[in-house]
Amino acid sequence: MHRDASVWVGPGAHLQLAPGAAIGIRANVNVESGLSIGPCTAMSWDVQIMDTDFHDIVRPTGTAVRSAPIVIGAHVLVGARAMILKGVTVGDGAIIAASAVVSRDVEAGAIVAGNPARVVGHAVDWT
Repeated sequence: MHRDASVWVGPGAHLQLAPGAAIGIRANVNVESGLSIGPCTAMSWDVQIMDTDFHDIVRPTGTAVRSAPIVIGAHVLVGARAMILKGVTVGDGAIIAASAVVSRDVEAGAIVAGNPARVVGHAVDWT
């Protein structure tokens, strides 16, 4: 983890960073429930990871879930300024494009881009 990354882990939350995982400069990681980052995953600069909305949101149908764990698999590439939100699972080998906003699960090997992030291709590997 880069020394200029900002990490907040709330009381009772769980953060797991596997060997070879890297979090870039000025990344902002906020963990209220749980975050797992797999081995050899690389995150670029200014990445935002938030497993919480930080506020309770009340909808006409009831209160929305405030936080949900994030799981990021092995050998995932996260581009500059991408954002990964609560409850998301990112499969092994996935690539998240720069500035993508990931609010839904990403399948293994998928390349996602945009806001909201959508599948734009598939990758066999990245270096």
